[in-house]
Amino acid sequence: GTLIHKGLEAYFNNYDLMRKIDQNKGRTHVASNFMPVAIGKIVDSYLAEHDTDLVKRAKPELFVRAGNKCGFIDLLEDKNGTYTIHDYKFIKELKTIKYKVYGTLNNYTLQQNFYREILEANNLKVNKMVLDVYAGGEWKEVSVENVTLIEKEEPKVIGDDSGEWGEV
Repeated sequence: GTLIHKGLEAYFNNYDLMRKIDQNKGRTHVASNFMPVAIGKIVDSYLAEHDTDLVKRAKPELFVRAGNKCGFIDLLEDKNGTYTIHDYKFIKELKTIKYKVYGTLNNYTLQQNFYREILEANNLKVNKMVLDVYAGGEWKEVSVENVTLIEKEEPKVIGDDSGEWGEV
């Protein structure tokens, strides 16, 4: 999975240069011209599943932060000022987890919503969150449910004159 992540990231970050090289060499533009063929074919199959302008509208491996929250989004797609969060997954099956507060969700829902909240705290409107799942030799897009995250309060820590600390 990590190599494919890096292949997708390299492709998105170097798209213009790769296209120019292919044009200068008079060859068809495919990712496998610039990376190991096996990885290039998976990258090309990902691109075939999306419209041709995705490369121009998306930012790969994007670090996001708001306050004390931060993380990396695999791919952030801009569609006329609203955003889609893409998260690449290389798994055999998508698992679900039953939460007391949220009910049953796929095991990546809270992660995606955490990123959504960071983007929204930065005044970016997120209209969609998806998992781009590669399994069995093909890509499948899985929509992620929008949930409001409930933050657990941190325990308050107090000290006394003895220098001992404890939770309240």
